Amino acid sequence: MINERLKTIRIIFIIGDIISITAAFIIAFAIRKYGMPAELRSIMNFKNYGLLGFASILFIIIYDTFELSRDERLHAYLSGKSNNVLQVSTLIIFFIGLYLFLIKSFIQSRLFLVYFYILMNLFLYFVRFRIIPFLVHFAGMRVEKRILIVGIDNKTIKELRNIYTTSINTYFLPNIIKVIDYKNSFNEIPRIIKESNIHWVIFIYDIRHNTLLRKGINFCEEIGISSSVVLKSIFPETKSIVDIEKIKSISLLTFSPQISRKISLALKYIIDRLLVIAISPIALLLSLPIILIIKIDSNGPVLFKQKRLGIGGKSFIMYKFRTMFTGSDIKKQKLKEFSKNEIIFKLKNDPRITRAGRHLRKYSIDEIPQFINVLKGEMSIIGPRPHLRNEYNEYKFWHIRRLSMKPGIACLWQISGRSDINFNEGVKMDLYYIDNWSLLLDIKIISKMIPNLINGKGAY
Repeated sequence: MINERLKTIRIIFIIGDIISITAAFIIAFAIRKYGMPAELRSIMNFKNYGLLGFASILFIIIYDTFELSRDERLHAYLSGKSNNVLQVSTLIIFFIGLYLFLIKSFIQSRLFLVYFYILMNLFLYFVRFRIIPFLVHFAGMRVEKRILIVGIDNKTIKELRNIYTTSINTYFLPNIIKVIDYKNSFNEIPRIIKESNIHWVIFIYDIRHNTLLRKGINFCEEIGISSSVVLKSIFPETKSIVDIEKIKSISLLTFSPQISRKISLALKYIIDRLLVIAISPIALLLSLPIILIIKIDSNGPVLFKQKRLGIGGKSFIMYKFRTMFTGSDIKKQKLKEFSKNEIIFKLKNDPRITRAGRHLRKYSIDEIPQFINVLKGEMSIIGPRPHLRNEYNEYKFWHIRRLSMKPGIACLWQISGRSDINFNEGVKMDLYYIDNWSLLLDIKIISKMIPNLINGKGAY
């Protein structure tokens, strides 16, 4: 019913965004080219710029496919209250810069990119929040539903009214006609459905009235109208996303962590790898003197390899530049009582750290080899830091949820105090990041992390 209509609207949004990006690109190109003196116009060659336009369109298709799969994001678009346009346009410009770097190309006119960015914002906003609503209404996709709610739960009813008046009211007009409590007699429901011309019956689940619920659903099926059961009323305390899944003839009620439903995570991991590929030449050049310093400073291998826990608790080998003397794990037990942190071993003046290691740790240079883990798909650039198996054994149950996302080279607590943050506070920050993750949040963390890396505060 509504879901089928939303699928159609998702396709309309993607087409609208493609048209917006294409129009912004062509107009920006024309403004810049014909704003130049005639003798300079040849540098604005559409054949060269065409690949750039194609890359932008490809990006918006991938982005929308991932982003609009989330109903809460689509509902934000439908209500016209999303500020996502600026985020999308900024990401496209960032993607263009990355694309130009990777193909070792350059744009002769930077002013073209400024025009493109401005026009892109204007067109995306106008198409999403003005043209598409008009077309949907003009095509008759706006549907009125007269609703009967069975079951008295003031909180649920209030939420239903709020959803139907704010989230999808641009395209649907659900009208709650009547709310009744479960009665001993089933006849009340058919009478109201017939007299009030009800199109949709929503049952608020009540375990005391299972028989009436079954009769109500069967009756709605018999007369050809839709019926629904509010799952939240069955499991009111859950924060998971609840779905009905069907495997052949078996229907399952599935509870999924919110982060597992964010298909846009795939875009995050694609960008991670592209970024690592882009900065790999710089990282390699930076690594050469570091390797030499480590070899001169102390005996032992340059790389330190250690088993860490990744997403879902799966083990992987994490790489770092060695910052400690060889055999430091043996001395760890003797120093454990001096650690400030109750689970993670952290010692401010750890005697096992080499002279070079102190500087590498202070500015997080020792983390550079973890780019290998990102390329292998074991880590992300931003995410909860990976822990050791013995640290996991000390977890409280609520700590485990931090493993529901791929671990990162950097995380939220690194812009909030780094090693000075205690374990429980760090986990709370990890869970906040997981629950509120977006590409924009990653960009904010990176922008705030750079000054922290420069001053080296809280790192040891």
